[in-house]
Amino acid sequence: MRIKTTAENLKGQLLFSSLFAESAESQAVKTFEKDGKTEVKTLDGKPVHRTSLKALRLDGAGKAIGEDRNISLGLLNQHEISGGKLYEADGEVWITPYEKNGRVALSIVVEKVKEASSNAPKFSVGGNHNG
Repeated sequence: MRIKTTAENLKGQLLFSSLFAESAESQAVKTFEKDGKTEVKTLDGKPVHRTSLKALRLDGAGKAIGEDRNISLGLLNQHEISGGKLYEADGEVWITPYEKNGRVALSIVVEKVKEASSNAPKFSVGGNHNG
């Protein structure tokens, strides 16, 4: 089952970040093995690209408190990524739930990403994450 929605519907609920800068050109297409052949992962006929962006866990107040390892992210449109900045989905979003180690995980493909708005939750790297 794949759920199609828009970034606007997920505003404030889903943020991404990378510790390292990443050029758009380095975001290779995702591949998988099928019948002994390597195939390119596509969505609506468009290739899905890998990214170093990681989904962030948010607390009840919307504060980013760590990485959500049960969410994988793919991009339809490659995007230059700056390390340490927050990003959010832009445009259409496809969410596919699946089972991973006995838990529900999510494969999320976004049309594109953009820097999170200035009112997005903040986070810090290192230090105390208790408050």
